[in-house]
Amino acid sequence: MTRAEVLAELREVLNDKVSPYGWSDKRLLHFLSLGQDQFCKDTGFFRDASTYKLTTVAGTASYALSTRVIEVLRASIAGAQLEKFSGLAPTTGEGQPYAWQTDLEHGMVTLYPTPDAVYTVDLYTWRKSRIAFSASGDFDLPDDLHLAPVEWAAFLAFGDHDRELQDPVKAADHKARYDKIYVPAGKQAFRRLCRGHASFAPNPLYLV
Repeated sequence: MTRAEVLAELREVLNDKVSPYGWSDKRLLHFLSLGQDQFCKDTGFFRDASTYKLTTVAGTASYALSTRVIEVLRASIAGAQLEKFSGLAPTTGEGQPYAWQTDLEHGMVTLYPTPDAVYTVDLYTWRKSRIAFSASGDFDLPDDLHLAPVEWAAFLAFGDHDRELQDPVKAADHKARYDKIYVPAGKQAFRRLCRGHASFAPNPLYLV
């Protein structure tokens, strides 16, 4: 579905098809964007091993994460996986990082030890769409899941306390459709995309 088609579908659901509209295009696109982000959080979309990388600076331990990242799953340097840490720093001093954590500072990845040079840290992430739908004009989701953000957006619109069109019953109905129909379908689609036979072998970087 195109941007215009998705917006028209939402206006159909809201019965808000005649100008002057109850909700502006900008507001509805924001709701649709929030809907796609929520769907990613609820289902597992998207996993990404190539978009997010850190280029370290000597003497700097913490680096900001993109707000599109839901969770950092793994980190590696030149193919060697770094250990995930939580709590207190495992070491002091500087050197090539061997560990990382995200719970020390909000929205930051902290490396240990503090890098002593420039390293490229590859992050394997669980993320939202690379660009928010309200800014990009396209859903990243598979075509058959495009109505999920529409249901979430309708839930937000009918729950909008600043509008005379607020309708808690309709808001609850759309939230229920999202939860009972589209979230299970999204989880199933994600499982199918990830399904396959796995094989395990030692990392050749550690073989001697």
